[in-house]
Amino acid sequence: MPEQFVVAIVGAGIAGLTLANFLEKLNIEFLLLEAKGEIAPPIGACFGWQPHGLRIFDQLGCCEEMLAVSEVSTTHGYPITITPRHSAIRVLYEHLQHRDRVILGQRIVNAEQSGDKVFLHAESGRIFEADIAVGADGVHSMVRRAMAKMAMESKIEARIELKTQCEYECIFGVSRPTGDLKSSQSHITRREAGPIITVIVGPNDTPSWFLWFKLPEDTHGVNIPRFTAEDELALAEQESEMYVSANVKFKDLYKNVIFSRTTALPIHASPTWHFGRFVLIGDSVHKFDPVTGHGANSAVESAAALADNLSAMMTSRNHLSAEDIESVFSQTALLRTERVAWLVEESARFQRYLSYTNFAAQVLFFRLVPLLETRVVTDFFSKRMFSGYRSKALPNPNLNKKVAHSVPYVDELLAEPKSDSCLTRIAIVAYMALLYFALSRQDVPIDGKWPSPLARAMQPSTFILPDAASNSLLFVSCWLTTEVAIQMTLVTESRRPRNRLALFSVAYLHGLISGFCSITATCCLTFLLDNIGTDGRNRRPKLLVAVCDDIASCQL
Repeated sequence: MPEQFVVAIVGAGIAGLTLANFLEKLNIEFLLLEAKGEIAPPIGACFGWQPHGLRIFDQLGCCEEMLAVSEVSTTHGYPITITPRHSAIRVLYEHLQHRDRVILGQRIVNAEQSGDKVFLHAESGRIFEADIAVGADGVHSMVRRAMAKMAMESKIEARIELKTQCEYECIFGVSRPTGDLKSSQSHITRREAGPIITVIVGPNDTPSWFLWFKLPEDTHGVNIPRFTAEDELALAEQESEMYVSANVKFKDLYKNVIFSRTTALPIHASPTWHFGRFVLIGDSVHKFDPVTGHGANSAVESAAALADNLSAMMTSRNHLSAEDIESVFSQTALLRTERVAWLVEESARFQRYLSYTNFAAQVLFFRLVPLLETRVVTDFFSKRMFSGYRSKALPNPNLNKKVAHSVPYVDELLAEPKSDSCLTRIAIVAYMALLYFALSRQDVPIDGKWPSPLARAMQPSTFILPDAASNSLLFVSCWLTTEVAIQMTLVTESRRPRNRLALFSVAYLHGLISGFCSITATCCLTFLLDNIGTDGRNRRPKLLVAVCDDIASCQL
């Protein structure tokens, strides 16, 4: 009987506990090691769960429990929620069936690989053995440092790169209810040429707050500053009179504080996710500016992607070789690297705009955003949500529960949509300019008078080219703006499976006919015949099918 494959997870935060839940669902042995002596201590502020993150929790079966401890704003099928950090971690922990595999009070101080095993050395003196190790241990990841050390010592040319930059610092915390701030409220206040304070009021009127400061200069790597308790007190005193709402000042929050911390806000998206039998997920490999709420959701996505790839490989193998493990890690990185890099950069850009760092940002937030409908703003953020990852190894909850949403997720589409490029936009502008030029150069076609609509419809396509022989540029521009676009549309439509047996599929026939009568007449005739033509799936006349359906519905 083959030896049991064991996954060691370092860090019982959102990423680590989500991965543990996935591995348990997929019957993969795991060991979760946490440095702290308790699960979900009352530290940290809150998580902003977005629909694509909650969809993954729904696959795990703990979405309802997560919503029960959240302040909910419903949209996009799944809601957008604000959840206290310790409550979210507690939900994931209690959802585990094998909590005995979570070992507390084991701060990992060193990691190494020997043969086909990894060994994790705890500060307590214990050594934990596993087949692979997952670093879910945050921005100051010990696993990442161990990977970098092994990469330097190995003969393989590899580097564990982490280009960290930092533009802002933040005091964040959770306070007792003030009486004036109510659940589901959010407040953003900015002092002229000063900091920004964001307050999000969660369940039981408990406010989570963030006081953002711009650093004097951008810092990188080891130069990113650290802050002491004295630094925090000085900053809090400096901004004590800053209004949070009409009746609440920052000093009212700070004197009722339950937990607070001052930290720099580094961001990074590492291009290197794995080395040997070690792999990174969560803040250890992608750290966001918290203003957009992408951090926790992306950690959940990465955990799901890793679990999917590992499960798929283990299903087809009795034993995972080093090459198999490399393939699992590489596929996970391939799935996630581009998306998280995009979201990390977006979080930094949004923070800059929110800080009004330039004139354009001031115009955007003061002049343009207030004029927009809520739907427009929601649609802007939806692009990030609907392109989120969903586990392929667990059932799609939308198929079973029929979660209603007006816009499909990307993985529910028949094909992945292609984003517009700068070249596409230039081509569109150029084409419209060409169309304007062609129309503006047309002469009156027939004896100085416009023909009747019927005569125009039956006029050959070239009737708009009276000077074609003497003006080659006019000929080319008119041809491009009339024939090419229509013929391309016909060719594209002819490739659709449902048009396979329809008259619409004979694209080149339309090109031939349009040489003798106009595209206007050709297209009208085509769509008329196509409407009563055959259905591509069952080869029955579509008009007859529609009539039969109407009769059946009347009988019912």
